[in-house]
Amino acid sequence: MMRDAAAESAAVLSSGVEAATWDGSRWTLRIAGATVHARMLIDATGRAARLARHPPSRLAQADRLVGSFVTLPDGGAMRDTLIEAVPDGWWFATRLPDGRRVLGCMTDADILRRSRLGSAEGWRTALAATRFARLHWGGETVTEAPCLTAAGSRGLRDRGPGAFLAVGDALCCFDPISGLGIVKALRSGVFAAYATADWLRGDMTAIGRYQALAEREYAGYLHTLGDYYRQEMRWPDRPFWKRRHGPSAGNMPQGPDQDRLAAS
Repeated sequence: MMRDAAAESAAVLSSGVEAATWDGSRWTLRIAGATVHARMLIDATGRAARLARHPPSRLAQADRLVGSFVTLPDGGAMRDTLIEAVPDGWWFATRLPDGRRVLGCMTDADILRRSRLGSAEGWRTALAATRFARLHWGGETVTEAPCLTAAGSRGLRDRGPGAFLAVGDALCCFDPISGLGIVKALRSGVFAAYATADWLRGDMTAIGRYQALAEREYAGYLHTLGDYYRQEMRWPDRPFWKRRHGPSAGNMPQGPDQDRLAAS
């Protein structure tokens, strides 16, 4: 509904932005070979952050969390939403509104590759080793590779020049264990609207205030996330938990870009 209302009052271009330059007063965009001008540029492309990825903007990756999950048909095995910590991460199980069930494992990208959680066999082996998550599996045959998704924490730093804002996951990504992703996305959209309106009315400090607020909230989120993960102390020497228990939790080495996952 919200998307339809926006489309009615704006020009919709289905092609991606090929180039964007700021001349001090407006943006010049290259889209599908055509030139488009805009006073304000807002990145709402989700985790892909297609505009925020361009230099000199910088996306600061805090960890390499990824998810490996399967969606199962409606069945009676699952009752409540479950989160179970395991030596190499945590498993979750939940039911969708249409009755289907989602069962998956969250771990770091290097652990996923080593444990072969990107394959059906590796996923089933890891599930069988759990204490509670496996009870939510109704015995369905899983032959196709599970779906993989990047899920790490990430924040936009050094947003670059000009009238540019990012919202939702393009601005920052939250660990799903926080349960705050949707609230964060909606909140950033509201404040981005305020900042945009203020800037268009001539308040040249509006964008900087918005970005500063976003960075403060992201820093607070990382602190809370670290406290949350440190409640689990059964496997302090396992890589997944060691990365989240140390003083540098939230600032781990980035390594390969987790958004370009390989199922191998």
